[in-house]
Amino acid sequence: MAVVTILYNLAAVTLFAVYSNEVRFSWGKLAKDIARNPLIVAIVLALVCREIGLVLPDILLQTGDYLASITLPLALLCIGASLDFSLLRRSSLAAFGATAIKLLGVPAILLACGWLLQLPAQVMGVLLLLAATPSATVSFIMARAMGGNSQLAANIVALSTLLSIVTASLGLALLQVWF
Repeated sequence: MAVVTILYNLAAVTLFAVYSNEVRFSWGKLAKDIARNPLIVAIVLALVCREIGLVLPDILLQTGDYLASITLPLALLCIGASLDFSLLRRSSLAAFGATAIKLLGVPAILLACGWLLQLPAQVMGVLLLLAATPSATVSFIMARAMGGNSQLAANIVALSTLLSIVTASLGLALLQVWF
């Protein structure tokens, strides 16, 4: 998961840098944005600490657990505060397209790969659930921090969260029929 998260964040930072309306693209700025991305930095530091066997004090781990527990609700509150339901009803084709790719395209591709690899039914179910999760709330935070279209990101998170209930349920039902 750490490697996948780093790859997603590298792709996101690169896309924000290339398509930024505020600043011209430069390789130096891209490198600086990647080096300053909190998710990438945190994951790299965690992997380094794990490799060298560093054990953090319990109080730091407990504090980290508390912060992790409030992160998702706070992010959802921020998204909810910036969400305009009239805009959600009239969401752009980009929001619906991104949601369709996230909830239908990615699971279909991964399930096809799982079918080709002849994975067992239980593994296919887990693969479906992992692939069909809603868009991460951090995408909204990153879009806002990097000068991207945070309204579009909020709409994608909201749409994918609402629709993932339907697509995951239908996907699991279809998997049960086919496997």
